[in-house]
Amino acid sequence: MKCAFLIVTIALFCCTKLFAQSTDAESSVGVFQGEEYSNQYLGFSFKPPAKWYIPTKDQINKYQEKANSELKTGDPKLDSKSVSYEKIEFTISKKRIDAPENSLIGFSLLKQANPSATAKAVAEATRNYFLKVPGFKLVREISTERLGNRDFVTFELGFNDFPNQRVRTYITMVGEYTLTFALTYWDEETLQIMLNSMNTLEFRKK
Repeated sequence: MKCAFLIVTIALFCCTKLFAQSTDAESSVGVFQGEEYSNQYLGFSFKPPAKWYIPTKDQINKYQEKANSELKTGDPKLDSKSVSYEKIEFTISKKRIDAPENSLIGFSLLKQANPSATAKAVAEATRNYFLKVPGFKLVREISTERLGNRDFVTFELGFNDFPNQRVRTYITMVGEYTLTFALTYWDEETLQIMLNSMNTLEFRKK
């Protein structure tokens, strides 16, 4: 169950009409070159934590499938929503992806059906969805925070069964897409490493 929770928290689920489909463009995945990750499709780059693992797409997919099968809210209407709309573009993990008590940085990308969608509205919908899932609790309310050279809407969830585990989510709009970073961590030292990495984010000016 610990491993399942880790990958679930990276996902951005389709729980309101704000959400549409993920992009099918392979270029959206981006590339790692040396110590830097760059994404020409979305126009940003950053430096991941040094010596962290980069799981293969197959490893991510298998891990996500297991997590999705275990995530239930108890609400038939919510549980009927397809999580196939969500697409994890990449995951970087402190340990190998299936290791217990792992820490991860991941991002997902969703193309919005509603042109008036905002990062705050998506954050509120996402927060509300997860708070209907048994075991989640809100530990940091929605606010705005600047990472690199861009404003993100952020909030943080905790777990009743795992008091030391937290997930901090950062959401921003890039054109018609919602870009979501999720930082899953078990201690403050690891969180600081993640935030140092996120503060290297640079978005190309248009």
